[in-house]
Amino acid sequence: MNQNKKPNPEKYREFIGAVQLRNIKLIELNTRINDEQSTSDSILKVSIKTTNEHKIFDDMLMFDVNYILAMKRSQKVVLKIKAKYNITYSLLKEIEIDEEIIDFFSKINLPLNLWPFFRELCNDVTAKMRIPSIVLPLLKG
Repeated sequence: MNQNKKPNPEKYREFIGAVQLRNIKLIELNTRINDEQSTSDSILKVSIKTTNEHKIFDDMLMFDVNYILAMKRSQKVVLKIKAKYNITYSLLKEIEIDEEIIDFFSKINLPLNLWPFFRELCNDVTAKMRIPSIVLPLLKG
């Protein structure tokens, strides 16, 4: 699908009107620090990869979202945080949902709902690891 393609605005408004956030759960978490000294270096590059899968039910829309944060010094990964969330939305009325709507929702709305949870998780986990806390930027839609 074309990444810039937007769904029909009227259909998307109907979809957004029918969707209500029900639950966000952290279902997997894995952290690894390879060299504690390396994380105190000021020249670290952070990369974040995100993937998601969805399931549609009669009255519910469910996403499993994976985040992988990697901090690198040169080419060496010094810190990795992997988190998997399950986010569930109630469908308040029966509506037609096509892949175009789901794709757009997963690129625009889903990150806005979930990003604050991942930001807080990274900050909290790194603090508990006794390394400099990561403060990820705000997500600006």
